[in-house]
Amino acid sequence: MDDDKYHNEGAVRGHRARERREQILDAASVCFAREGFHGASIAQISKLSGMSPGHIYHFFENKEAIVSGIVQRMATRWLELLSPYPTDEDVVETMMRRARISAESRTQRDFAGLWLEVLAETARNPRMAAAVNEADQRVREALGGQVEFIRRMSGLEPTQNTDAIVEVVFALFEGLSNRMVINQAFDLDSVFEVLLVATRAAIES
Repeated sequence: MDDDKYHNEGAVRGHRARERREQILDAASVCFAREGFHGASIAQISKLSGMSPGHIYHFFENKEAIVSGIVQRMATRWLELLSPYPTDEDVVETMMRRARISAESRTQRDFAGLWLEVLAETARNPRMAAAVNEADQRVREALGGQVEFIRRMSGLEPTQNTDAIVEVVFALFEGLSNRMVINQAFDLDSVFEVLLVATRAAIES
């Protein structure tokens, strides 16, 4: 009984720790998107998260560690979208549904600001570059596996290198964030069908 009690208490503590970590990442994401990596402070993150600076440092050594946590969380969410397709569903329909979710998330203004800030920090910080590259590699491998799966399920004979197709698909979706920031009149609904055509053409090439 004592072992069960300690196990349950440990599970509760672990759950609370994950919740607090997510709370910090949520607040930091908003601060970084609006103030920039260097403009945002731990004090601002503390205020928005409702947690003391000391509590934040308990989970993250510094702002760089928080950004790494944000990047890992992004990668996890994208990997969830790239989870194996159910074999009892239409492959193309499933791809279209997941593509819409990805496109909608990438064209949220706070996400776009955050993503551009992550890229800027990646360009000047080797440690951040390593963290982003590691996450990117995991997602690229997952997408490559899905491209090959879609080809097999559709009976397609590949003529183009899978890695090159993955880069093109990433360029299409990551470019949405750039266009949303640059073009104030950007409307996802008006471009999504064209995006799907381009994505399918890349996968089926």
